[in-house]
Amino acid sequence: MLLALPVFAGLTLILCVLTAGRGLEPLWLGLSTATAYPGQDSWLLNLYTQFRHDESFWIVAGISVGLFVYGLYKEKLDPSSNTTRLIGFLILSGLATLIQFKARHYHHYLLLTIPAVTISSTIIWHQHRNRLTERSLQRWLLILLAMLPFCWAEDYRWGYHPTQWPSANQVQPLSAWHQREDIRQYIRHLSTDLPEPTLKELPTTLLVLPGRHNSLHYLLNTRSGSDQGYSFNESAYQSDDRWQSLIKQTTSEYVLLLHPVVLDPTDRSLWNAKRIEQARRLLENHGYSRVKSAKFALLFHRGEATKDLPPFNP
Repeated sequence: MLLALPVFAGLTLILCVLTAGRGLEPLWLGLSTATAYPGQDSWLLNLYTQFRHDESFWIVAGISVGLFVYGLYKEKLDPSSNTTRLIGFLILSGLATLIQFKARHYHHYLLLTIPAVTISSTIIWHQHRNRLTERSLQRWLLILLAMLPFCWAEDYRWGYHPTQWPSANQVQPLSAWHQREDIRQYIRHLSTDLPEPTLKELPTTLLVLPGRHNSLHYLLNTRSGSDQGYSFNESAYQSDDRWQSLIKQTTSEYVLLLHPVVLDPTDRSLWNAKRIEQARRLLENHGYSRVKSAKFALLFHRGEATKDLPPFNP
């Protein structure tokens, strides 16, 4: 019965996708987008990063699994009982979610792991609660193990431990890219060059390269030129052939090429001055003309060229 749960869950997902009226296209689109993210570091290093981000979670999980295995082999727990099978299923499903860290190390991926591990750990600790009253040594050992996660913590920006005094790195305010004062001023100037849609018109289509700053569409009242909606498309910048196809296939009314001076290191690893110049030539060959020149970006429009624009030196 437990093995039927993922089957029923998969069928439920497919049926819900089909009710949207577009077949399985949304499902394949989501899977292709997820697999398009470029890998970061090794699987072991990514798992170690998760451990350092939340030591208490992993220590409790490790002890719980150890107690479960100990109970199976030393205390002869009945492997056919519903409780034992449920714990085993939860542990296996939680371990299976760790496969996603083979690609990237982002901490929010752990949200798939937490429910299974938390429920199984709670049941296991409930089964061994009598150890707290058996012997003094076991009692103090469990207390020390419970305190261990609070003895140290990794000082990373979004980290938090209840017994640790927050560091300057942890309380540093977060600032979005578009909230920088120079970027905000440029966006205000850029909005004057884009047509304001009426109530009966759809927003202007705008292709942003590199495509990691979708907030521009909300601030400029534009929409993505892609039929598939917003996407970071990071893997599309790994080779010239792939990102150039974004320009060759676009039907957007406007194209915005962001300059490296306003991009972070991750952006600059995908998008540099050489690629901006290549993109500029491609756009001109495909009927686009430069209508706005600034130190932050180049704005192109499908149509006639604007005269007397200064040369662009990326």
